[in-house]
Amino acid sequence: MTRSVRPRAVLAAAILAAWALVLSVHAWRTTHVSSAERLAIAARSLPPGDSWYAIYSGGERAGWARRQLDTLSGGRGFVLRERSVRDVRYLGTAARTETDLVAWLDMGIRLDSLVFRSVIGSDTSRLELRSEGDTVISLQPGGRRRVSDRPQLAGSWPLRFASDEAARSSGRSVILVLFDPRTALARQTTLRVGESEMRTWADSADTHPDTGEWISVREDTVRAWRIERIEGSLELPVWVDEDGRVLEAEEPGGLRFERTAFELAFFSESEPPEGMR
Repeated sequence: MTRSVRPRAVLAAAILAAWALVLSVHAWRTTHVSSAERLAIAARSLPPGDSWYAIYSGGERAGWARRQLDTLSGGRGFVLRERSVRDVRYLGTAARTETDLVAWLDMGIRLDSLVFRSVIGSDTSRLELRSEGDTVISLQPGGRRRVSDRPQLAGSWPLRFASDEAARSSGRSVILVLFDPRTALARQTTLRVGESEMRTWADSADTHPDTGEWISVREDTVRAWRIERIEGSLELPVWVDEDGRVLEAEEPGGLRFERTAFELAFFSESEPPEGMR
């Protein structure tokens, strides 16, 4: 006589088989997902927010900068806004320089489009870029250009660094082709990761009761990595925290950007930034 199998045992075996299948599918997806997909998944955790910077040239205050990251609805990516105001030497004389950038990035931190405006003294220039798929970009002015892959914005690589935990390994080097809207050119850049350490910056300010000057009243300490940004013969150090926010950076021409409180970023300016009056 054939012994019947209990329905409860059959159900338990079916549940175990289904669970094993789910685990195997998850393991396969984890090991077979592309680096671009992993980056897009990790980028979802990037925090939006504002960062303010004091700009120095030769050890003296030269201006201020603001960097703002927002997420787009529906998981479509990010919008990055940057504005800087500083004094430079232009055609042998001192001139006020202003730059404004609005860039739209996909979830892989790749460039979808941008609008860039630069004012040096009385000269104004404007650049617009739009990616047409992954192999063509359209520039105005400049026309259409064929590229090997959709470019990354020169100022967006810290976000990529924050989204890729493996990229924060000390001693690792990454080679990227970054588009610089100031020159309308893409340039190969090597990022070499150094050791991390705790860095302190002023995140709150108030006026001194006697002098009325803005002073730091609270500091924040975060872990940051020293990244050597290598472009040709230039090696420029940049300090980046795990959220992709730049704490300190050296730029060509002897400029240095230091993250600080909003008030300290432009306390020496005669007028506050646009939109903050």
